[in-house]
Amino acid sequence: MKSILKTCATVLAVILTLFAIQQYIGYLVDKKVHEENFIDNIASRVRPFVIFDQNGSILAEKGARKFIDKIEVERNKKDGVPISVKVAFTKAFGVVPVLECLDDIFVITYRRGTMYEIIYGLGRVNFLTFHGATISNWRFRLEIVR
Repeated sequence: MKSILKTCATVLAVILTLFAIQQYIGYLVDKKVHEENFIDNIASRVRPFVIFDQNGSILAEKGARKFIDKIEVERNKKDGVPISVKVAFTKAFGVVPVLECLDDIFVITYRRGTMYEIIYGLGRVNFLTFHGATISNWRFRLEIVR
């Protein structure tokens, strides 16, 4: 009888220990997954992107900068609206990186330039106003598609 109780106690102790280890590992994973640095690291590897303005200044970088040598934005001399974006990449991509404007509506086309350059043509679709205000600053998001 004592050996049965001892065996049952040992089995119960092993089960409780395994359950405690599982709970602790779950806690550590949950804690790590919710850390901002961890999320940024994963996002920069899965969907790297960069946000820049009409001057080519980088405003936010989430992993795409390592693929970009230079960004040049050409603007219409009359009204300052961006008409093209030339991006010199560090390597060729099978799928052209996606460019989108965050502040206005453009039809965006692309063509390949020299070496690893891609030249995006911008055709403004709509002149947006809000209570008489006009857009004078444009932000663009460039995402590397893997």
